[in-house]
Amino acid sequence: LIEDGINRRYFIIPTLQGLGRRMCSRGRPGSRRFREVIDGRDPAKRPVESDYELRLERALRRRGFPRFQRQCRLELDDGMVIHTDLGIPEYGFYIEVDHFTWHGGRLPSDYDCQRDLEVEALGHHIQRVTDVAIDRHIDSTVNALWTIWQRILRRRSVGH
Repeated sequence: LIEDGINRRYFIIPTLQGLGRRMCSRGRPGSRRFREVIDGRDPAKRPVESDYELRLERALRRRGFPRFQRQCRLELDDGMVIHTDLGIPEYGFYIEVDHFTWHGGRLPSDYDCQRDLEVEALGHHIQRVTDVAIDRHIDSTVNALWTIWQRILRRRSVGH
């Protein structure tokens, strides 16, 4: 909810930090946890657009991935600018989190496939992870992404 509110520009982190300081006291269940969450969030970091993105990002960080940028700006050959959910731009490694609500059906699927082809044509790597994968088998999904990431690092170190 906090990420969604930041994304929709309902509030900003400093405002929430002030609220956390004012309301954190005995007799207010959850106020301490609220303050911990707000104080632990980097105000410079862009908000995620879904809980699935946040859950995946946290699992990837636990696995040992470097920090991801959120909503990475990437310009395609035709000048179109896209924003991937998570990415490590200096390595051209991007992840999109797909949910049937937004990515289901023929036209959204076609759009995603075409966009992925254009990203790959630039020499970048884009991986798609579904909400079902995050709900049902996040560990194996993260391990597969780790294997892909390690392959990218090896290729780069060899100069391919």
